[in-house]
Amino acid sequence: MPESTSDHNEHRSPEEKLSRKILILFLSTSSILIVQGLYNISGMNEVNRSIDTVYQSVEALNNTAKSLTVPISEMRQLSMNYVMAPNEELARDVEREIESKIAIIDRNLKEQESSLTAAEDIALFRAVHNRWQKYKVAETKTRYYAHQRIRVAAFLSVTTQEKEAYAHVITAIDAFNQRQLRTSARVYDEAHANSVWTFWTLVGTTVAEIIILKIILFMVLRMLKNYIVSKRAYEERLKGMQTKLVKTSRIAGMAEVATGVLHNIGNVLNSVNVAVHMASDRVRKSSVSRLYKALGLIDKHKDDIARFMSEHPKGRRVPELLHKIADQLSAEKELVLDELESLQHNIDHIKKIVAAQQSLAKPVGVYEPIQIDELLEEAIRINSVALSRHNVRVERQFFARDTIVTDRHKAAQILINLIANAKDAVRGRDDEDRQVTIRCEHDEDDMVCIDIVDNGSGIEPQHIDKIFRYGFTTKEHGHGFGLHSAALAATELQGALTAQSQGPGHGATFSLRLPLRISPPPQNDSQDSLAV
Repeated sequence: MPESTSDHNEHRSPEEKLSRKILILFLSTSSILIVQGLYNISGMNEVNRSIDTVYQSVEALNNTAKSLTVPISEMRQLSMNYVMAPNEELARDVEREIESKIAIIDRNLKEQESSLTAAEDIALFRAVHNRWQKYKVAETKTRYYAHQRIRVAAFLSVTTQEKEAYAHVITAIDAFNQRQLRTSARVYDEAHANSVWTFWTLVGTTVAEIIILKIILFMVLRMLKNYIVSKRAYEERLKGMQTKLVKTSRIAGMAEVATGVLHNIGNVLNSVNVAVHMASDRVRKSSVSRLYKALGLIDKHKDDIARFMSEHPKGRRVPELLHKIADQLSAEKELVLDELESLQHNIDHIKKIVAAQQSLAKPVGVYEPIQIDELLEEAIRINSVALSRHNVRVERQFFARDTIVTDRHKAAQILINLIANAKDAVRGRDDEDRQVTIRCEHDEDDMVCIDIVDNGSGIEPQHIDKIFRYGFTTKEHGHGFGLHSAALAATELQGALTAQSQGPGHGATFSLRLPLRISPPPQNDSQDSLAV
């Protein structure tokens, strides 16, 4: 039998031997393609899960701020208003508002806790719930003392026990929020590692496929070199490979989109964090303590209050002191309201970022008329808290105040990134020397040119050509996403983003050129390229 098998192999024709080799190579290539396809599908699912997890984390942060942090802060203010209520009617109104806030917060706590699945999230949120229960007890004591007209005990409760319980609630909420941020960072790292591994696996399998295909082509040409049909089949096969490469590039592009979303949200979250801390500082440094001292002085002389107020030097100053304290409390209220308004504006901007990414599959953006100076002021306002915190002086040179027609969200996001980068660039200078100049004017092509000029650290000459590349950064903790996405957005708006610098220590100028009216892109039946 072995001899007959050997004889049979020896008597095979060259065409049969070549056909067997081609069949083996073809089966090998098919196996590689199947494995590659399954791996790409798995990678796609992982990227989708990562995006969903990051989105859920951002939603959790948003819900926590809207449903817990803000109502609890408002309740804290209502409690102080209840203690300082000048009459019983106003006190009853404030008490009804407090009861309403308690019901809302209890409902929000229950709903948000029921939506959690991770054990660590549940544990942290239960800590928030426990701290909230303690705060309710402290607040109830405050109202009890105020209702019993024990003014000293009420003020002592609202400024010590209730204040401490409030701080514990906010600390627990911050711990829960930090958990969400860590989850987002971990998911991003995993998605990045998976995308790198997928990329190199794709490169390896593609190289192997190309080598095998070349061998097959060589053998087929030897056997069927006179048949034009085989040549056409080979061309069709190459066309199919190109289609696969295009689809694969779209999958890789999804990871870049997710990175851009995280970067843009991160910029706004920095401003949100600063605004919250500044509002908390203002509340902690409130003039309520001076009011307590004044009331203590009145209580000390309550038996002869009339004589004390009319004859004693300190007593005669009490009404004036109370007026001053009232004015200061009113001013503090306005400052806190301004911070909260800035916080709400930043949260709305985060919503717009998420909504913009959800609408990427649409053919075109939303173009609307915009006052260029209003657009610049909006970008400055979103960065205003961070600019003030780092003592950065902003100089406005608005020589052009035209109305342009463009995509408001994309244009604003470019300017927000540029101003934030300028703020980071000047942090190395002394406080009194930190300056960012924002200039707007027409250029020779009748386009609007916006220059963001800083006197910060500057840019190395060899980095100017790389500054807009994906992943390139000169910051210690940078990722290289912001300027890359800003340059892409400028191109989509039919404009351009450029950078200039005379070198380290000489600052930098980033110039954004936009047309007065953007031309809609041509309609295309296929939206594949728009869905990346």
